Amino acid sequence: MEPLDLDTPLVRALLQHAPVGIVILDHDARHVAVNAEWCRQTGLTPAAAIGKTSSEVWGTPESAAAEREQRERIRSARPLEWQDYTHLEGEETVHYRWGLSPVVAEDGRVFGAVAFTLKVTDQVNAERALAALQRAEQDRDLFLAALGHDLRGPLGVIRTGADLLLRSSAALQPDVQRIAARTVRSVSRMSRLISQLLDFARSRSGTIGLQPSWFDLREVCEEVATDAAFSDTPAGLELALGPACEGFWDRDRLEQVVHNLVANAIQHGAPPVRLSLRAEAGDAVLQVANQNRGPPIAPETLARLFEPFHHPDRERRTGLGLGLFIARSIVEAHRGTLTAESTADGTRFEVRLPRS
Repeated sequence: MEPLDLDTPLVRALLQHAPVGIVILDHDARHVAVNAEWCRQTGLTPAAAIGKTSSEVWGTPESAAAEREQRERIRSARPLEWQDYTHLEGEETVHYRWGLSPVVAEDGRVFGAVAFTLKVTDQVNAERALAALQRAEQDRDLFLAALGHDLRGPLGVIRTGADLLLRSSAALQPDVQRIAARTVRSVSRMSRLISQLLDFARSRSGTIGLQPSWFDLREVCEEVATDAAFSDTPAGLELALGPACEGFWDRDRLEQVVHNLVANAIQHGAPPVRLSLRAEAGDAVLQVANQNRGPPIAPETLARLFEPFHHPDRERRTGLGLGLFIARSIVEAHRGTLTAESTADGTRFEVRLPRS
């Protein structure tokens, strides 16, 4: 068999500048030439490979299998698409992807082949780390959902007992009355936290259920304002509601969104909090705005504001850090958007919902 003529300007340029590793094999699957990228990937010199087969270069079971594959492809003149190849280099497991194209003359004779290699160890490790992270997140979400579901039963029993005590409070000592009232408040707070855990698990799995109906969003805003006025920490809440703003939405879920945004503004901002609603083209636009207690929210903090378990103000944290994440998930389930901006004039959240 005539040897391959590699001493041409085209072949030299290809070997020198190709962005992938290149190995030229003769008809016996021996290395005739390797390029600089192949040497960089493998850490070998041309002298360590020229005239040798893959098994002679590497001396591993994997390289012996690769050599058999090369010989078969050269013999049958069949190309090999990209294939994964793994072997040990010292104590490190190294991952490659390689392919092979036989060099066939016009009369059908096979001179050898050109093999292409890519070292993909970093990519494979990153893919595996990402897959492990995704599995861990799935396990965490499943655990939170199970935890939230299983805690509801015992809490219900505690709440029932505390309510019974309060209904018979006339016969109780003042200290017992205070303990019963505190128990009811604590159970209510725990119930809200459990509901957030369940909503978080549903939003991560894309299963937030909606039960839409036709209603006026102003009614929800007025109910939230009434609740805020009678809360444990009442704050000035200004309403600016335009004409009727009706749409086809899940009323309970949107009440949850508005309540979360107002509570967040009351907790982290300076009064008064302004809740406004208007109809704009085919959308309902709801805004919750307040003055800042200090400087505006930093851009890097603003970019993470809707991430789960994120607490921008750690000194004033009172919950799990899920309220804004759940609010955005609910809005997006309605095909809407929830955005935030913070300037020297204050911080504003805007919900934009299609009305049908």
